Amino acid sequence: MFFWQKITYGWGMAKSIEHLIAEANSRLKASKIGLAVELRFNKLFLRGQLLPRPGSTKLENYSQRIPLKYLGNPAGIAKAEADAFMVASQLMKGTFSWHDWIEVYSSHTATISAILAKLKVDYCSKNSETSWQNYWDAAYKRLPQDERLTMKALIPVLTRSPKDTRSRQVAFNAIAVLLKFADLELDLEPYRSTYTQASLTPKDIPSDETIFEWYHKIPLVHWRYAYGLFATYGLRNHEIFHLEFEFPNVRVTEGKTGSRLVYPLHFEWIDLFGLESAVLPTTIRNTHKAQGAAVGFYFRSMGLPFSVYALRHAWAIRNVAYGFPDTISAIAMGHSVKVHTQTYQRWLGERDMSEVFQRLISSSNRPLAPS
Repeated sequence: MFFWQKITYGWGMAKSIEHLIAEANSRLKASKIGLAVELRFNKLFLRGQLLPRPGSTKLENYSQRIPLKYLGNPAGIAKAEADAFMVASQLMKGTFSWHDWIEVYSSHTATISAILAKLKVDYCSKNSETSWQNYWDAAYKRLPQDERLTMKALIPVLTRSPKDTRSRQVAFNAIAVLLKFADLELDLEPYRSTYTQASLTPKDIPSDETIFEWYHKIPLVHWRYAYGLFATYGLRNHEIFHLEFEFPNVRVTEGKTGSRLVYPLHFEWIDLFGLESAVLPTTIRNTHKAQGAAVGFYFRSMGLPFSVYALRHAWAIRNVAYGFPDTISAIAMGHSVKVHTQTYQRWLGERDMSEVFQRLISSSNRPLAPS
């Protein structure tokens, strides 16, 4: 047995996979062979300065990964470490060939559809197929399925939406995941999205007066009720199809973040919008994304001058005005306190500043202005 194949567990204490990889890489580094073991998608790779792969336009060695057939477990790590020495030996002798280490199927030569089929199997083995359809599939469907995975194939999808939009962010993230899975290193940085919820500004949010005014302009009664519920409870678009009424509250039974109870702001809108008699729209669409898109399409088509999602933002900001704790507001909205504070930091910061100012200005021992 080679010394690098031995894995020690001490006094019966199992070491984590990350620790075992770190130990293997420490030994490889000490041997100065220029290769390291990496774990990606629970599979092992070797990384180092290697010859250009078949089909590459590069002429010089550059940092690449060799995909191994081993899972991320102790036995696989031992085999990967042994392979590192074998690759190093081949490189020194000038006998290294990619054909010895990659299958005939390769992300450099396979079609996009073939790579996506493998990615979907891997993704859905750890996540629901619904999340694949809701988040990733829209971007992947726009790729030229019969072409190879190149920047030329990716750029039309990456540039389809402006940089400062969420749709660009989703497309960028989807492409980055695809490249990581395919073990391809293409420069996506020029196409990165600048979108962030923290960039929300007051001009994006309709006033409560405008929200109330537009309620009476919605022509179809069931969509008018839906609008009232969006405004009063700060719902996501698709959640209108997954509600139970527990007035004055409503319960979201299914959605992006599961079930939750939501309270009304403003409380008076329950009566003013007649929400206890609400008859809501229905849909045959069976994914959250498709349901949300149907909601957005209706309100855009009837001329609503702001997005339906802006009603959710307005509800969140109303929480600040009412003085609800950030933790309660975040729970009611179905996201983390971190997301809540990042998204609404402008309003939260002004609230905190106002509270501090009022407390200090009322202090009996504050400095007094000369008079």
